[in-house]
Amino acid sequence: MKKEPMLPTRNERERILVIRAGAIGDLILTLPALEALRKRFPGAHLKVMGHPHSLELIAGQREIDAVSSINRREAAHLYIPNVPIPDALKRTFGVFDLIVAYVAETEGTLIGNLRRAGAKRVISWPPFPSRCTHEVDHLLEALRPLGIASSKNVPELVPTPLDRAFAGRFWSTHNLRPSQTVLALHPGSGSPSKCWPPERFARIADWAIESLSAAVLLIAGPADEEAKDQTLSRMKGTPVLATNLTLPRLAALLERCTAFLGNDSGITHLAAAVGTPTVGLFGPTDPRIWGPRGGHGAILHHETLCSPCDDLHRKRCRHRICMERIAISEVKELLLFLMDTQA
Repeated sequence: MKKEPMLPTRNERERILVIRAGAIGDLILTLPALEALRKRFPGAHLKVMGHPHSLELIAGQREIDAVSSINRREAAHLYIPNVPIPDALKRTFGVFDLIVAYVAETEGTLIGNLRRAGAKRVISWPPFPSRCTHEVDHLLEALRPLGIASSKNVPELVPTPLDRAFAGRFWSTHNLRPSQTVLALHPGSGSPSKCWPPERFARIADWAIESLSAAVLLIAGPADEEAKDQTLSRMKGTPVLATNLTLPRLAALLERCTAFLGNDSGITHLAAAVGTPTVGLFGPTDPRIWGPRGGHGAILHHETLCSPCDDLHRKRCRHRICMERIAISEVKELLLFLMDTQA
């Protein structure tokens, strides 16, 4: 058996690259693996390659030295067998002592091409688990050959002082008091089939305003306009809108909130990662794999004969029974429990 090359151990600084394409939630669930690498190689230069929109969230985190976009034309050569490796790829990947590639690649082409580009050691690991294992634990398993047997398995994000300053100004601008109960709602997600009905989000918002004297922070990104508008049109009260913010600024806002309610989405993972008491509503996806983690979170999910389901059935589904079964009363009860626990 070929012995894997060791990382530098003397005066030179190890260079480590983690390749993690995916959406916001995918990157957040990778944070424990990044922290484990930093702990195992404290002096290493650790770089993360992924999609720019998600990467802005971790660019200022203490574990990360640099980030880089994966959206480069020459990267396609990495998946083609027996092709010459462009000099640009050699300059990009040849400097690394270790590359951990969380990519869907089974033929070994990627590993071979990264090594031909000059990388000293490559670990290729499927980005999604093939069994009922939480995604965080699945990603950590890739690091076992490096002597990382176990690690903290809860994603954590700490907003920067600049982003926290923005959140403070936002609170002042919208007359939110420091001691006031603020409930954040995100009615959107990456797929309509994963969304709780907007009229129920509206009912929760009105309940929070009328019964708890709370302010409601309604969150929406560019892909959430329909869910936001449908929720607004069904509300009696007036929420504070937080729309189309950068992810670091949104993280700082969520950190200040009393509680958060959302669907299976990257924003739900973001709320949990900054330590906000979080209720995640799950239907077609399996919360045992994709649920937010942390001591301040909870998941509502009712199993049905068809849930969890795969992407194909999810796109064809017209009934959303799994989401309809989540009652307004149990959401209220769980939110109250989390807010009382944190009081």
